[in-house]
Amino acid sequence: MIEAYWNRIRDGEEIRQNLIAMKAALKEDAAKEEWAVLLKNEENRELLMRLFRNEDAKVRKNAALLAGRSGDSAWASVLYDAYEAEDQLFVKSSYLSALSELNYSRVLDRLKKRREELTACEPSAENRKHIEEELRELSRLILSVEQPKPHRFHGRGAEYTMILTTNRNHIHVTAEALKGLPMKTLPAGLMVRTDNPGELARVRTWREALFAVPGLTRCSAEIEEAAERIAGGEHALLRFLLSCHEGGTPFYFRLEVKSSLEPEKKAAFTKKLAAAIEKVSGRTLVNTPSFYEMEIRLIKTKDRDYNVVIKLFTWEDTRFAYRKNVTAVSLHPVNAALTAALARPYLKERAQILDPFCGVGTMLIERARLVRPGTMYGIDSFGDAIRGARENTRAAGLSVNYINRDFFDFRHEYLFDEIITDMPWTVRADRRGEVEVLYRRFFRKAAQLLKRGGVMILYTHDSDLVKRHKGREFRLSGDYEVSMKEGTHVMILQYNE
Repeated sequence: MIEAYWNRIRDGEEIRQNLIAMKAALKEDAAKEEWAVLLKNEENRELLMRLFRNEDAKVRKNAALLAGRSGDSAWASVLYDAYEAEDQLFVKSSYLSALSELNYSRVLDRLKKRREELTACEPSAENRKHIEEELRELSRLILSVEQPKPHRFHGRGAEYTMILTTNRNHIHVTAEALKGLPMKTLPAGLMVRTDNPGELARVRTWREALFAVPGLTRCSAEIEEAAERIAGGEHALLRFLLSCHEGGTPFYFRLEVKSSLEPEKKAAFTKKLAAAIEKVSGRTLVNTPSFYEMEIRLIKTKDRDYNVVIKLFTWEDTRFAYRKNVTAVSLHPVNAALTAALARPYLKERAQILDPFCGVGTMLIERARLVRPGTMYGIDSFGDAIRGARENTRAAGLSVNYINRDFFDFRHEYLFDEIITDMPWTVRADRRGEVEVLYRRFFRKAAQLLKRGGVMILYTHDSDLVKRHKGREFRLSGDYEVSMKEGTHVMILQYNE
């Protein structure tokens, strides 16, 4: 197929269209191998180089991309020469994109020099878009080879204002755990002040920790004004970053915009603003999609402005570092921690605990983090999940007896004080009947394994099925909505004495 396209190009037939067709075909490995063989022929190599000088800019663009798909790094210098000679700005970034598929170390110094030249220039309004695109590609290429040493957060000698996002229905759980710190309740969580951000790691029920930058709380929705507010003048953001990190500039960032803008408009706004921030900051802030140390997050307010917060990846959240393994249906560890926290009044020291659908062990690990357990058992019919659970539990420094078995076939010589689990669920309407049968069987089986007076803690997407099938033996002692959108609840049941 590749040779047929190439023969048409050699014969001058619809050159641009056949180049585009070739480019699409070269997504397949077999086609790439065929193309590499063709380019060993000197005549074919010369033809490709002639295409770099074709009068049609789009032919030049696609020819460059084909050279990148060759896998032959000998093309790197040729591509760079063609890139420098190219007079159409909209084509230049394609040469750089082609270089990214090759070993381009031999032209790295030339790439860096070109970036310095572009950074120093002031493009016209009509050229700005293409220059910014070229700069992004240059930075991506350089950073891929010379990935800088990341900054290290030290956080010494300052008090920080931080926003902790939490479950909106249960902000009080995190607030109670942080009692003693100055705080304010927000719609999405808490604003807290602390001179020791590390102490927040003892609380497991917040999802994200964001930093508020002194002097930078809001910015305009106008791109130039927003860039100047974030990165111009006295540059409050840079002062903040330098105050809590070792090392100097540049700092590498990505930009995240939370708003109701249509996806295409949001993407365009984000791209333009990120480029403007980089420009206004004098490249003390560098936008890169692959290597970033922070996220500048803009959150739309009720008026036209944005709130500004920073997510620092240099400040590590290691609370759930034990999660070496997950599956597609694994419960988020924050939700597991919240489940245990909501059930806290019903948990007891040294309890014998069973998770009948344990997955990778998250629920048991978070339960054990809150109140010291006795013996713990985890059951799951999915072997990969059990293997993952064993590794996760070792990483957490805990001990759990994991068994790869169907819960309904499980037998045990003594009864359990607690059953805690994330109940199986489905979004498929045609399998709802299976889930209902499972719940009915589950309560019958649980009654055989739980002590009288024992407690059952269920994270469920089907609270109606819990109420329908719990029977008279189980008393519903707590029902906490976690997410209305997802239909999730934490339900606490006690087995009647």
